[in-house]
Amino acid sequence: MITSHYVVKNEAGFIRASLASVAPFVERVIVHDTGSTDDTREQVKALQKKLTHIELYESSEDVSVVRQKQVEMTKTPFFLVVDGDEVYTEEGIKRIVQRTTDFPNSCDFMRVMTHWFIDDQMHVISRGGWKDMGRLFRTKGCCVLGKWPFEMHGYGHDERSFLDEKIFLYHYSMVPRERSWRKEAIEKDISEGKCTIIDFNGPQPEVFNLLWGFNPGRSSKDLGSCLGKSFIGCNIVVELGAMFCEKIRWVDARTRVGVEVHRPYLEKRLHVARRDILVINANATKLPELFIDKSIDGILMVDFIEHLPKDEAYTLLQQCEKVARKEIVIWVPEGSHPQIDDPYNMGAEHWQTHKSTWDHKEFIELRYDVAVWKDYHKKPYGLRNAMYCIKQLVPVPEMPEGRQL
Repeated sequence: MITSHYVVKNEAGFIRASLASVAPFVERVIVHDTGSTDDTREQVKALQKKLTHIELYESSEDVSVVRQKQVEMTKTPFFLVVDGDEVYTEEGIKRIVQRTTDFPNSCDFMRVMTHWFIDDQMHVISRGGWKDMGRLFRTKGCCVLGKWPFEMHGYGHDERSFLDEKIFLYHYSMVPRERSWRKEAIEKDISEGKCTIIDFNGPQPEVFNLLWGFNPGRSSKDLGSCLGKSFIGCNIVVELGAMFCEKIRWVDARTRVGVEVHRPYLEKRLHVARRDILVINANATKLPELFIDKSIDGILMVDFIEHLPKDEAYTLLQQCEKVARKEIVIWVPEGSHPQIDDPYNMGAEHWQTHKSTWDHKEFIELRYDVAVWKDYHKKPYGLRNAMYCIKQLVPVPEMPEGRQL
């Protein structure tokens, strides 16, 4: 019933999350890239391997011309216009699909409401943003009028008829408060208490599940699913503190490398993990001696960083940003989680001792995106939270002045 339309340029920071939130629920996805200089196309191509109904094209024409071509390519009764930095909740996209079954004959299109992130990924305008976001359109009779950024979908009559639905999407490119064309509206929302801070210790906003492609849970299977959908577009991924390499085996990368200081773990790995994972028996804190700058795509650390003193850990995080090109993923307990023994009885007590504790605010200050899995760790010291932290190293381009959202 629905074809999704994307016109993108330099959306590497969000395109995979956007496509992952929409593509599984529509019949066809048409993506036109209009000249990206980042990894946008590579990320789309990586998703095409799993979501084969995504089509990628390149164009240098005006956005309005591209949108008209997309309308002409559409064979379904409806199409959904999505920006590369927009992410739908699962509930929202399902409601859109359901709405096509009883869409009023008198209506040309449907508008949805938007959550806008302000300055960072914690502050959100909670009132739902501006309701002039036409997103679901009837295909028959539609044509694109005007030129970007003022193009619009028309239907050959003076008054376009529409309906409003309280379906939320998240517009993930941050709106800079100090230079925003909506400065007055933003300041008004803040003064009226309508700009809220996401509580990372409370229920997780569904958008984070969609952004990172996992369902919060308390099992290795859930973590494996999460890791399996991270590092999209990464060819070389290195896990630090890899132990038996059983975590990095979930990562879908052409070259996977495990770095582990305790050799018996690597020797046992042959019995518990695939043999196509390269291993390096070395101390991960010597990262610059193992890899040159920007020589690998992604770095993974699962239950590792808490085994380092805080000063060494901060130094390692800085080194990771020099060595990696695209993404760093960290899985770490939140708060005190004492450990002094080797749970595998393989003589690694020194390396298995926890030497630092971490709080979600520390990673947020380091510009990581953080999701907290409540009460993930149960034994032997009582309930403990776990944190899944992601830092995208591919820069997100600033919006040009005057761009219409």
